[in-house]
Formats: sequence, structure tokens, C-alpha cells
Amino acid sequence: MRIGRSIGAALVIAALIPAPAPAAVALEGGVIGSTQRTHVGIRGTLGTRFGTIRSRRLGTDVGLTAFAGQPEQGWTGSTTLGVVGAIVDIGAAFAAPLGPGLVLAPRLAFTGLASGGEGGGGIVAGFAAALGIVRVPERGAGVRGDVTVRLLSNSGHSETLWSASAGVVWGRIEVEATP
Repeated sequence: MRIGRSIGAALVIAALIPAPAPAAVALEGGVIGSTQRTHVGIRGTLGTRFGTIRSRRLGTDVGLTAFAGQPEQGWTGSTTLGVVGAIVDIGAAFAAPLGPGLVLAPRLAFTGLASGGEGGGGIVAGFAAALGIVRVPERGAGVRGDVTVRLLSNSGHSETLWSASAGVVWGRIEVEATP
């Protein structure tokens, strides 16, 4: 489980690195699964997200998510007893105000997934589309929830993954008082 500890340490370090202003940082937990139910089971995730959240503006969005589990067959085609992996999303998000301190944040991103285990591993790439909602109080940390669909492809094999996450967000967040 040395790989799992390394990914966990990377997530903690990434969360502590200051992001360029104006930026928000989130720590999230969630689940991820495949739309092909017989192919891969649901597993837990832990991630961090950096980005700009400014009402009515397009901003950057970068996410790093780790997962671990015991699939029947891995997303990269390897049969394993256990698997650990990471997902990187690099894209853009738009912050649409819904009300005081409430923002709808749709985003599009390039995504990459790397996983490995006893039976092998690999890397796949693709695109992600997500819809998030961020609630920010006047002071202190806020909360966010996201639903993401990833379309991955590697050597003629494609996979559609879904994920849902919730977490705590803090940093510089510019949300209008009224929509």
C-alpha cells in the first residue's frame, strides 16, 4: 500500500500549497463508478480541487482525486485483486449565481486516469463534464457538491465513469449577494 500512502501524502501537500489569487481550495470525499455495471464496482474517492470562483465569470478548475478498491476488471483492462489510482481534471468552470452565497458551477475538463494493482495497470485519457453547487457563508468555509461524468478512451476501448462528491471549500470566493 506504499502507492496509497504516496497518493494520500500528495493530496495533503496539494491542499496546503497556496493557489494563485483569487482562488478557492476544496477537500472532497465521494464515490466513483462505471456506467457498465458488470465491468467495475463503486469505490470511494478522496480529492482536492483548486480554482477561481467569481460570479458570472469563467475560471480555471484543477482537480486531483485518489481512489482505491477491488474491481473485477480495472478501467485500464487489467484484472487485479486490488487497485489504487488517481484522476486529474484540468479545465474551466463558470460560476452562475443562484442566490445569496449560492453558486452553480458547471465545468468542462480534460481528464486523465492512472491506476495500478497486482495484475497490472495503465493510463487512460478523455473528457469530463460536471455540475457543482457551492454554498459560501459570509465568513469562514463553505460547502460544495459535484456530479461528474468522464468519457475515457484507450486503444479503441472506451469507458464512461460517473462520480459524486461533497466537501469543504475555502479561500477567496467572490459570490454576489443577489443573482
